[in-house]
Amino acid sequence: MHISSQDITSKVQGDFNFSVDKFPLSGPDGLSTPWYALFRSDTNEVVGNGSVTKRYVPHQTEDVLALVDAAGEAF
Repeated sequence: MHISSQDITSKVQGDFNFSVDKFPLSGPDGLSTPWYALFRSDTNEVVGNGSVTKRYVPHQTEDVLALVDAAGEAF
C-alpha cells in the first residue's frame, strides 16, 4: 500500500482542523501565576495534562504539515 504525502496532508487537515491556544492560569481571587494551559480552539477542551510556561509555543496544524512536506521531499 502506497500512502502519498497528499493523503497524509488531507488526513492531518481533517483530523486537526483547530488551533491550540495558550491561556494564563490564575490562582484564587485571580492571583497571577507563571503557568499557562493549552486549549483546543474548536471545543475549548484542555490539551495535554500539564501546564506550560510563557515561553512555550504550541505546535499548530501548519507545523505538522510542514514536517509532512519536508519528509515527502526527503524520501
